[in-house]
Amino acid sequence: MCPERNAVNVELALESLHFLRHWKFARTLATDPVVRGVSMDARPPTIWKHLCWMWRWSRWPWGKEYAAWVVVLGQPTKQLPRPAGIVRVGWTPELGAYEVHIALMRWARGQGIGTRVLSRIAEVAEQSGARPLVAQIKNGNPGSMRAFERAGFTPVWFSDGIAQLEYGAHGPRSWDGFRGMEN
Repeated sequence: MCPERNAVNVELALESLHFLRHWKFARTLATDPVVRGVSMDARPPTIWKHLCWMWRWSRWPWGKEYAAWVVVLGQPTKQLPRPAGIVRVGWTPELGAYEVHIALMRWARGQGIGTRVLSRIAEVAEQSGARPLVAQIKNGNPGSMRAFERAGFTPVWFSDGIAQLEYGAHGPRSWDGFRGMEN
């Protein structure tokens, strides 16, 4: 069993994504079969595409068009901080909104870590005026759906196997509102 199993009591921090320091960790996460399966593009990225992605997301501080952080967990008295995932926020002109994405390592899933991170991101976005804040989730990813809903995101539409959620929106209150619309 992983020491992070009781994630409620684990210290959580967001560290700005750094190109040189985090590229191997980000590559491991990007090529994880579960992460690829729920991504909009299921193909693993080539090393070149991955490095370009890292360059784009690690260059801009929060408040610009893009920002990304490494989710770091640790219990200072028992272990060194451990990277658990990546969360990113970027302006998406097609949506007219800031879009949030999160990916967690296999051992960090299902423990409430995603909800804690998304709640923190939503709070920072609200304070900085980065609104609307949305997420798009592929059908078949109930863990992500639960994490976003618990963090205050509401499903606002469903089309072509993708649900869009918006932070603080008023609309259908759960995934059940979209059942039967998959076709």
